[in-house]
Amino acid sequence: MKTNYCLSILINSLLVSNLFAQSRVDRPIQLQVNFSGAFIKFAANGLADPSVDDVKVNSWKQGISIGYHLNRYLYLGYSITPSLDLTLKEKWGFTGLGQDGNIVLDHQTGTIYNLETRITPFKIGLYASAAYANLGKTNYSMKFRRLFETMNIGDDSYATDLDVDWKSESLNQFGLGLGYNHVFKSGLSFNPGISVPLKFPDNESVDFMAVNNTGGNILTSDLQHAEEFLNEEMFYGPIVLYLNIGYNLKF
Repeated sequence: MKTNYCLSILINSLLVSNLFAQSRVDRPIQLQVNFSGAFIKFAANGLADPSVDDVKVNSWKQGISIGYHLNRYLYLGYSITPSLDLTLKEKWGFTGLGQDGNIVLDHQTGTIYNLETRITPFKIGLYASAAYANLGKTNYSMKFRRLFETMNIGDDSYATDLDVDWKSESLNQFGLGLGYNHVFKSGLSFNPGISVPLKFPDNESVDFMAVNNTGGNILTSDLQHAEEFLNEEMFYGPIVLYLNIGYNLKF
C-alpha cells in the first residue's frame, strides 16, 4: 500500500510538471513587471553586510521584462532594471588600521539592460541563464566624519573630515544566473531569479574634498593610497534581481 501511495505521488507530480511545461509552450510570449525594488526597500538591512549600521532605499521604480519561450527548454528575453536611490550608513576608514569615522553614502545605481537566454532542463521551470548586460554608471557621494581628533589617510593622520564623490564606469559584461519561472494555465506568470555579471565595474573620477580641516594640506600620495583603498571596497554590486509578476500570451 505504501508503494502504491508513493507511485501515485510520483505520477501526479509528473503530470503537474508536464502541465507547467505545456503552459510555457501554449503561452510563449511573456510580459512581466519586476518588483525587486520594493523587496530591496523592505529587506535592505537584512541583506546588508553585518558591518552596515543602516541602509535605506529612498526611491525605486518597477522594472520590465519581455521575452519569448522558443520551446519548453529555451527562452530569450530582455529586461530593464531601473536605478535605485540608496543611502548607506556605517563606520568606516580609508586604511586597514581601523574604522575611524562615520560615513553617509548616497548612491544612485545605474540602469541595467539585460539580454538573457535561459535553459530550462526541467518541466517545473527551474532554469540557468547566460546574459549580456549593459551596466549603467553608479554615482556615489560620501560624507566621512571622523570619530577622533584625527583620521588616517594613506600613511599619515590628519585633523580633517572628507567629502568624496565618484562614479563607476559604464560596462558591458556577460553574466550567469539562476531562477524559477512558472506559467499558470490561465496565463498568469511569476519569476524569482538572479543574474550576476562576471565582473563588476571599476570606479572612476574620484574627487576628495577636505572638510573642517585644521591639520594642513593632505599629501597627494596619501590621497592616492586612499583612492586605492576606496576602489577595493564594494559598496554596491550591479546584480539583476528578478521578482517578476506578469502574464503570458498565446502566439
